[in-house]
Amino acid sequence: MKRLRKTVVHHVIGSLVLGLFACCSGAYAQYYEFPVLNTMGNTDLPGNDIQHYVLPSSYVGNIDLREGMCQGHCARNSNCASYTYVKPNVIDAYPHCYLKNTIPAAYSNSCCNSGSFFEADTDRAGADYRSFNSNQPRVCMDACMDESQCRAWTWVKPGIQAASGVCWLKTQWGSASPNTCCTSGRVEKGILH
Repeated sequence: MKRLRKTVVHHVIGSLVLGLFACCSGAYAQYYEFPVLNTMGNTDLPGNDIQHYVLPSSYVGNIDLREGMCQGHCARNSNCASYTYVKPNVIDAYPHCYLKNTIPAAYSNSCCNSGSFFEADTDRAGADYRSFNSNQPRVCMDACMDESQCRAWTWVKPGIQAASGVCWLKTQWGSASPNTCCTSGRVEKGILH
């Protein structure tokens, strides 16, 4: 069974990507897992940039894949907490991708789409199966990706439950509730037939 690790599939092109895997996999089932992306259409997250990309033309038929490329850059960068995709013809003819090390305040702006694999100021209570100390929420997301039973995680900020942050791995998504104590996230896992 082929294992696709830490692959990001944007919800808009997710069906297309999963469909391509399904049609091309023959008789073999394939395992997939990816962090769930929280997207914000027509939203800019200004500041806290850690990397910038100018995105080349990339289409499958008439579907523009460049925003998905931006999301993929964020998923592969261990310091990325969020991104802003600046649409073509705003800065110049090409779209631009800005990776960020935090989730800056969001501003409504048709120039951009933004997103994060993190749910800032969110607690997902219950369904815990393991906890450990961690100084960054990204460590929680990566640990959840690596453990087959993990479907969600919550990182409690330093000084609340311990001097360092505490990561709680969970067997199900559960319900999310607003709470400044925490940052949470979800992981989608399954098998393509």
